[in-house]
Amino acid sequence: MAFYFGNKLKLNIEDKDYTIDVSDNQIIKAVQDITNQSIEMTKKGTATQEDVLEFIENNKVFITKVLGQDALSDLFKDKLIAYDDIGELVCYILDEIGKFKNNRISKYSTAPSNLN
Repeated sequence: MAFYFGNKLKLNIEDKDYTIDVSDNQIIKAVQDITNQSIEMTKKGTATQEDVLEFIENNKVFITKVLGQDALSDLFKDKLIAYDDIGELVCYILDEIGKFKNNRISKYSTAPSNLN
């Protein structure tokens, strides 16, 4: 019988299965980076065409780091990578990571407190 840490989030996106190790330092850094980049872009206000292209590029980097090297080509094989599509995908991934972590935290915070 094998033991595995419960840090693996499984996602199905466009009928493709992905596993994200939410404890992996690269994943943690990617989440922090995309969050900070999004905050900075929001502070700018009106987005230029250059800002939109930067947003798409930042999201492509995030998806590659979190889902793997082939994820972009698998998910956008016959499609143009549009601003709203990639933004929606990144929001979905971030939301699922957040729910997964919150679920794990709440599981431990409701554990019996009589452990000595």
